[in-house]
Amino acid sequence: MLEAGPEAAGFTGQVWTLARVGRVITRVTGVVYASPSSVWRLLRAHGWSRQRSARRAVERDEEAVTTWRSTVWPRVEPPRSARVR
Repeated sequence: MLEAGPEAAGFTGQVWTLARVGRVITRVTGVVYASPSSVWRLLRAHGWSRQRSARRAVERDEEAVTTWRSTVWPRVEPPRSARVR
């Protein structure tokens, strides 16, 4: 079930979390794991590893980011005197 992805298990999005995995385990086997660390130990024992997404989205538009920083951000950034220290 994990290999099919979170959406195949009825979740929105393509990210497995320990809570989601725990719910799937309970749904399929009836076993309830009390903590995320228990689910994590079980996953590791079965050869699964933690994966993180890239820091920047592939779809990121650098030109749009640069334009936003130079035109929009100066209008919404609080003045230095108003910033919390």
